[in-house]
Amino acid sequence: MTNLFTLTQLCEASHKWVFGGRISEGMAAEILRAKRKRMRIRYFTEDFKEVTR
Repeated sequence: MTNLFTLTQLCEASHKWVFGGRISEGMAAEILRAKRKRMRIRYFTEDFKEVTR
């Protein structure tokens, strides 16, 4: 479950950065919320290289 602090941060952000290859259940919820808000989402590998999805 995504905690209230994370959701509060998401509400105030203009974009979302996702790091790593594994997306947890909580992170998936944050990504979905960001997509619904039409926020820019950037994905990065563990080595901080940007990838497209």
